[in-house]
Amino acid sequence: MSHTKQKNELERLNRVIRRAEVKIGRIKDKCVHVIENSGLGTARCNGCDTSFGFWCDNSPDNICHDISEIFPQNDKATIELIGGGHFRLERLEDNNKCQCIFCGDYTDERK
Repeated sequence: MSHTKQKNELERLNRVIRRAEVKIGRIKDKCVHVIENSGLGTARCNGCDTSFGFWCDNSPDNICHDISEIFPQNDKATIELIGGGHFRLERLEDNNKCQCIFCGDYTDERK
């Protein structure tokens, strides 16, 4: 195969890949996530296979959340949960920025 034909074929295949990635993204965006423990300590959706980080038995959506995910809402610290719900924290501990606010595990140590 000539260099030009090879380049054209690679460009065509890259376009196919990009279109497929867009379609996959649309499907994942519409997924109603059902989170399960992967058995390896990670939380994954059993429908679209998206990974959501570390599994947390104490979190309302079973996913570890750290203080970087907190946002204020009506003078309360709030976490956005998978699926679009919100969880208001009654009180906020002085957690390390890499520490889950629900279980206390350090996400940076589990990498």
